[in-house]
Amino acid sequence: MRKFLAGRFLLLLMDVAALQVAFFLIFMLRYQMDLLPAPDSSYLDLSLGDYILPSLVVTMCWLAIFFAFGFYRPKPVKALFNEITRVISAVSVGIMIFAFLLY
Repeated sequence: MRKFLAGRFLLLLMDVAALQVAFFLIFMLRYQMDLLPAPDSSYLDLSLGDYILPSLVVTMCWLAIFFAFGFYRPKPVKALFNEITRVISAVSVGIMIFAFLLY
């Protein structure tokens, strides 16, 4: 049981790390390197500190969505297609939720 919990906790940490790295990279590309400039970003002077709290909130929302879709439950993957379908479904629902909340 302890090994199982450690494995699930490791999955959770890897998801948190992946989401935070993605936020950091998009922050660097958009606000520091101007490779993906924000629309009308002339008045925006964001620092990394301004970006941390929203990234943590969004990360927690994604983790809740992944948990709701059963990604951290103790069942083995039986078929790759089913797992890919669940990932696509979870990400689609997450995108729809964030789109609804933002617009």
